[in-house]
Amino acid sequence: MPSYTKRKRSETPASNRSRSITPAANWYKKKKAKKEKPQVHWNSSLRDTVVEDTPEPEEDDDASTILNEHEGERAALSTSSDDIEQDEGLEQVCVAMNSNSQRVGAAIYDPATSTVYLLEDSEDSAAFDLAIAVLEQTTPQTVLTSSKSDEKFQAAVEEHCKTNNITYNLRVSHEFGAARGADRLLSLPIFADSSLDHAPSSPTSSGSGLRDAYDFMRSRVGKGRDPERSAWESKLRLSNWGKADGNTYLCMGSAAALLDHLVRVRATAGDLEDAGVAGLDIVDIKSFTMDRYMHINADALSSLQVFSSQQHANSYSDRSKESLSLYGLLLPANTPLTPSLLRRVLLRPLTDPLTIRARHDAISLLLHPSAGATVSTFPARLKGLGGAGRAMKLLGLRGGRADGGPKEWGALVKFAYEGALLREGILDLAGIPRATEVEIVRKLLDSLQVAAFREMATLINETIDWDASELECRVVVRPRVDEALDNVRHIYHGLDSLMSRIALEISRHVPPEFASELNVCYYPQLGYLITIPLRPEWQGEEDFRGMEGWSFQFMTEEKVYFKSQEMKDMDQQIGDVYTSMMDREIEIIHGLRERVMVFSDQIHVALMHCVELDCLLCFAKAAQMYDWNRPTIVEDNVIQIKNGRHPVQELCVESFVPNDCNMVAGSAATAVAEIDVADPPRNIMILTGANGCGKSVYLKQSACPSHASVSFVPAEKATIGIVDKIFTRCQTRESVSKMQSAFMIDLAQVSLAIRNCTARSLLILDEFGKGTRSSGLLDTSASLTSGSNGAGIFCGTIDHLLKLGPSGPKVLAATHFHEIFTPEGLSPNLPINFSHMQILFTSPSGSIIDTEKSDDYAEALDETITYLFRVAPGLALTSHAARCALLHGIPRRLVERAEHVTRLVAQDDIGQILNEALSEKERLELEAAEDVMKRFLTWDLGKWNTEGDLPDLRSELQDILDMPVST
Repeated sequence: MPSYTKRKRSETPASNRSRSITPAANWYKKKKAKKEKPQVHWNSSLRDTVVEDTPEPEEDDDASTILNEHEGERAALSTSSDDIEQDEGLEQVCVAMNSNSQRVGAAIYDPATSTVYLLEDSEDSAAFDLAIAVLEQTTPQTVLTSSKSDEKFQAAVEEHCKTNNITYNLRVSHEFGAARGADRLLSLPIFADSSLDHAPSSPTSSGSGLRDAYDFMRSRVGKGRDPERSAWESKLRLSNWGKADGNTYLCMGSAAALLDHLVRVRATAGDLEDAGVAGLDIVDIKSFTMDRYMHINADALSSLQVFSSQQHANSYSDRSKESLSLYGLLLPANTPLTPSLLRRVLLRPLTDPLTIRARHDAISLLLHPSAGATVSTFPARLKGLGGAGRAMKLLGLRGGRADGGPKEWGALVKFAYEGALLREGILDLAGIPRATEVEIVRKLLDSLQVAAFREMATLINETIDWDASELECRVVVRPRVDEALDNVRHIYHGLDSLMSRIALEISRHVPPEFASELNVCYYPQLGYLITIPLRPEWQGEEDFRGMEGWSFQFMTEEKVYFKSQEMKDMDQQIGDVYTSMMDREIEIIHGLRERVMVFSDQIHVALMHCVELDCLLCFAKAAQMYDWNRPTIVEDNVIQIKNGRHPVQELCVESFVPNDCNMVAGSAATAVAEIDVADPPRNIMILTGANGCGKSVYLKQSACPSHASVSFVPAEKATIGIVDKIFTRCQTRESVSKMQSAFMIDLAQVSLAIRNCTARSLLILDEFGKGTRSSGLLDTSASLTSGSNGAGIFCGTIDHLLKLGPSGPKVLAATHFHEIFTPEGLSPNLPINFSHMQILFTSPSGSIIDTEKSDDYAEALDETITYLFRVAPGLALTSHAARCALLHGIPRRLVERAEHVTRLVAQDDIGQILNEALSEKERLELEAAEDVMKRFLTWDLGKWNTEGDLPDLRSELQDILDMPVST
């Protein structure tokens, strides 16, 4: 077993304190001859990367500071440095993780590929299953966490490290700063050496010896780059990795701690000296993907409308509710813990076919015709037992402070009662054929231990008096539970008569003016007191005229309180009855808590299984309400959807037109290509059509089954292969906090997809490249910086994905760049499925003009366009933007002018536009402007004498502009 020691504060500086599970000698194993680099266990391919030679970086003050700060820690290592091969630290997998409010971010260093993997900030369960899954998948030798991370997170990670003999270092929180992480990443060579080529020199710079601005900047900096421009480009490239926004501060902070750790490891071997982070041999940065979970980032979740938060109407409230979304369709839930589980299921869909099929089996069982009556009782049962989780937390049954009251104890009793009824319902389900093979049925039958929960409920019921507890708003113990408590209660309840008799006895020996109003009272912790009314003439303690032997205690606005010998005798003989009664009740309730704590683990397991059942009920309810059907999960890399629908869009329209989708990728695509079919399914589909014809909805509804395959899907029939990642370029989420234009944000999304996609990935491109001028794309003389870059980048992206062959992802794309569909661009002979959305033209008389294709111009705007929302093979080479504009209220004269100009441009007859006759008013305005220009050009500036008086500039300009002189 590894030794476990906690370093005392006096041994190292505060900034260097850490907890080590293994001795320092185990940190770095001795290097063997020609030892191979260890391999990690996650699936990721490293693209070929060439790192250019970089000039020697200048001295890094931060690195020197870090080295000085950690000299104390290295000196405290228990093993001599002569016996440790320090450079082996960079041959080990290292993970830096941080957590806050059940969100986890991480950075992983893979020495086999010299790659840093970044796990975006993700929601985790209360047991931090995601964090443990990351550690299990990466099998690191060193784990770093922040001292300010969640305590439960630290405990879970530390326990995992103990079990697996992993070095666990608890670092100070300032090492996990997000801004620090961005600075460290920007210092890496892959960001310092921008992949963007230097700006091209103008033809004059090489031919005539003239120097342009780029030559000047090269000569000024001496390294061929403007430092300010290089810094800007590096920050821009960092943002393109999808990690530099404010929503990934845990991930960026983990990257800072990881890189600092690697610097320290290399520095101890003398490899870095002053190079710091810039000297680390890291050749790539990638997104980390879990083996059992689908990778889907925030952009994809928003584009597919999986989540949609709506802010509270009160601007001063930070509360929000779920708007129309896939997650919203599954709500409401029956237990308080179900919404968080549903979110985790949708945030991290599983990719394990067996687990997905097991979930489908459970949903099918809940929808079985014979199970209707039984399943209808489950929501009431789950609502009744759902409060047990909060009760266990407040009662401290799983650790922590016990603050619960009668309501929490009642929740545990109700859990036992509702759990027994729920188990009876599960037994009824077990009578359905093959129901016992469903995993959730077996789990609930095993975890709902009715006998144990009945014993727990009996203990609570026999101890707590529910009526008295409700009356006194505290936990009251039943009579005859404890004899000592009953005796104290008997005395307490008899105090009224006892104090009345003592007050009557005392009044016989006091003056008559006191006897009539004298009383004896009892205050917990103060004891027994004599009280008489406060008289007006009494101003202070010296004025209080009590009987001999009375000592003044305190006074209120109406009464004065005294302590006599009789009261002292009662304090001595009877005591503080109420406090004694409360103390004894607390002891009994604490004993009850200890006895109930024995059942806490069973309650927790059963409750989690009930929450899982409630999650399945949400899926089953949605499938029944919205006509979702069970998909077939296969190992093949295919997406085959028959009559698919968008789960959210169909609720917003009166009638929704379903469509099919058939895509094949990987080895399955190779097999299909060998079959002689007219239009076989392929891994790339490009969709064209008129504006507003439903292309975007089709792309999203075709992607939704891949994400929602964990449940039933909105389609008549679907066969879904496992998808490991979903990337989208559908929405442009702009913000003033981002130093990117809308087009640059689009480029960042596509860049992230291209760098991380696999053959199992799904890529959605909705009008990628929009916002740029598309004409002239195939003109070879056009510059790369011309306005055709949008269409060019789209065409290049499709060409790149096409050349990946069987390793390419499944791609659904929609575009209005019709000029790329030529033999020089995207030829119809390429292995791509070209499709379009059908439309219909009708004449003013109502006759149909075109029913099949959407690429024919209507002869007049009076002809009506009707969107059929059906997908058909072939291309549509026009967008009918003018008719779409007319439908949405653009003035008719503007639309007619747009149609006229479009036709002339299409016919390459721009000269006709330039030679159009001007109206009389436009001609006069043009002549007046021409006269002003001529007068300005003939303005004699030579008459100005700077040594003498300057002319009246204002009056001369007024003459030129032919403006009246203002006084």
